[in-house]
Amino acid sequence: MDKQQVTHLMSNEELDTWADIYAQAKLSELLGIPFSSFLDAPFTYLASAGQDTALDSIISGHRPLLPAQVQATRKIHQQWADQDKAASNTRGHLSLVVNQTF
Repeated sequence: MDKQQVTHLMSNEELDTWADIYAQAKLSELLGIPFSSFLDAPFTYLASAGQDTALDSIISGHRPLLPAQVQATRKIHQQWADQDKAASNTRGHLSLVVNQTF
């Protein structure tokens, strides 16, 4: 099914909603994709842009993250992952200690 057929399956209201989400999540800036490509897989593009929470934010009356906030969030999550990895590499293993006094 081509893009023209997909957009014909959507109501004008639904198309407007996706256009608002695309614009508010700043996907053009974050991913450099056109709106027509976004319509092919909107949830995939939102996730890859770090805007997983965009829909919930908009529904709750809030704005999605700004691009700088997305970058900061990714940096923080990467630092946490690196810290967890470093901690697991240096952490000793548990040993079973058996008391043999009866």
